Amino acid sequence: MKLYLGRLESSPPHQTRIVCDVEGKFVDVTLAYAAYLSQTTVNRASAYEVADFYLPQSIGAFLEGGEDSLKALEATVSFAHK
Repeated sequence: MKLYLGRLESSPPHQTRIVCDVEGKFVDVTLAYAAYLSQTTVNRASAYEVADFYLPQSIGAFLEGGEDSLKALEATVSFAHK
């Protein structure tokens, strides 16, 4: 799996996002993980905050998350395949 750092069309110039290729489509991993969490957890109000913690906006911060961030990424990709 390849990860890319980029910006969304609606993003401010300084705000980057981590995206991955899922079946030929680029997926913002933070937003996709937040969607996954909102469907699978009781506390939907904090889904984006939790997603941003495990799948932050920089590759460096993502790598610092270690195994927990990798598990979140795997859950996100599995969710995006559905």
